[in-house]
Amino acid sequence: MPKSLASALRITILYAVFAALWIVFSDKALELLIHDVNFMTQAQTLKGWLFVVVTAALLFVLVSNAFRTIEALNQMDSLTGLARHFTFQQILDQRLHLRAEDQQVVLMYLDIVGFSKLNHSLGFDGADKILTSFAQRLKTHYSASVLMGRLGPDQFAIAQVVTKGEEHVDSAINQFRQLFDTNARANHLEIDCAMGVAIEPNDGRTAKLLMSSANSALTKAKLENSGIQFFNQELSKQETERQLLLQDLRLALKNEHLSLVYQPQYDLRSNNLTGVEVLIRWRHPRLGFIPPDQFIELAEENNLCDKISAFVLKRAQQELGGFGLLDGVIPRVSINISAVEFNSTLLMEKLMVQINKAEELAPLLQIEITETAALDDITKSVSVIKRLKQKGIRFSVDDFGTGYTSLVILRDLPIDEVKIDRSFIHYITRDKKSHAIVQAIITMTQGFDMTVVAEGVETDEQRAMLAQLGCNEAQGYLLAMPMEVHQLAEHFSLVG
Repeated sequence: MPKSLASALRITILYAVFAALWIVFSDKALELLIHDVNFMTQAQTLKGWLFVVVTAALLFVLVSNAFRTIEALNQMDSLTGLARHFTFQQILDQRLHLRAEDQQVVLMYLDIVGFSKLNHSLGFDGADKILTSFAQRLKTHYSASVLMGRLGPDQFAIAQVVTKGEEHVDSAINQFRQLFDTNARANHLEIDCAMGVAIEPNDGRTAKLLMSSANSALTKAKLENSGIQFFNQELSKQETERQLLLQDLRLALKNEHLSLVYQPQYDLRSNNLTGVEVLIRWRHPRLGFIPPDQFIELAEENNLCDKISAFVLKRAQQELGGFGLLDGVIPRVSINISAVEFNSTLLMEKLMVQINKAEELAPLLQIEITETAALDDITKSVSVIKRLKQKGIRFSVDDFGTGYTSLVILRDLPIDEVKIDRSFIHYITRDKKSHAIVQAIITMTQGFDMTVVAEGVETDEQRAMLAQLGCNEAQGYLLAMPMEVHQLAEHFSLVG
């Protein structure tokens, strides 16, 4: 028997028992207490009214409890604990009225692509686990000021108040998307999502209009398989182009259509080769050369960093090993990893798997991280670097001097090398402050027994001054341009 019918039957039986006991015992009580026939008639009438009052009170309690339960179910989703549609709309209206003049509300709808297939492959319990883990990740990440909801079986919504400006909107969208991707990876799933975005006030000044706009954008994203769609047409066009570029990047990684170039590094005193830095390049078949900072940022926002690192390690070993450059020719091979990758335990574990596969390259490997990446969590950074150094991997901090707490890095991180950012090298011969900063970095890092590499050396004057200041190594167009592997092999034979 269904629980609802069982509960109704229990209530009915209890009511029948109560009514029967009332009739029997109330009549007995009246017979014992009242002997006047006229008064007995009045007492029976009062007893009947009292029964009506008592049963009405009981009915009120039962109905009010039932309505409270129904209302609670309507307000919050029982599986995830997030707001349902009606409650989400009510709270959103309040947030719209309370926001400050310099703020705007960004409403984001997210729908899991192919969720029905998950139900079939994982079962309903397994699919529910994906939903609950994602909801929990949202609750952990966002503060109470962010409105979260589950508006459909596989549809989530976030309404976030941000400072006006395109960069704040982009940041909010990327955070939501990254949380979804992180949850998918944590559950070992290759799943995608579609997102619809509406921005107040242009896309609606009320919760109802804004939610309608976000839903329309989501519908379009699902129909066009475009990842993210804005209700605003101009923003939607920009995002569509961005999503097309993202699709092309995924395809390029899958088919290994990216390429590598190598920039040599030299000892400033002996002019001997000390290593090469591996740089990734992408020549798009339609758009031509895509700058690395553009597609690396796209990769970071869409959790493709591990695939880029895997490609770099695999291709570098194939190319350098194929030309015999790993057999005593190149002392060190440096690869760059992103801040997103370095600060993710899961992605660093994946990186180690790829390093272990590159058996020829691994003994020569040096990992370069940016100063800001290392500063995200110093304690965690120390642990990660120590663990990888035990496997013989060296660490370098790139763009050194551009952060605000470089001294903390020198003091706390067990790194082997720092690379002085090219912005200081560019002005070293004609700006006293840049000269003083470079001199201070060289003095400090050598005091910690670290190698110092100058980036972006382009003139003989810069090279001479760096050597005079005691800089260990340098790289830049003066010494050698980034080159493909066959050019690298020729370069070494010419230099040798």
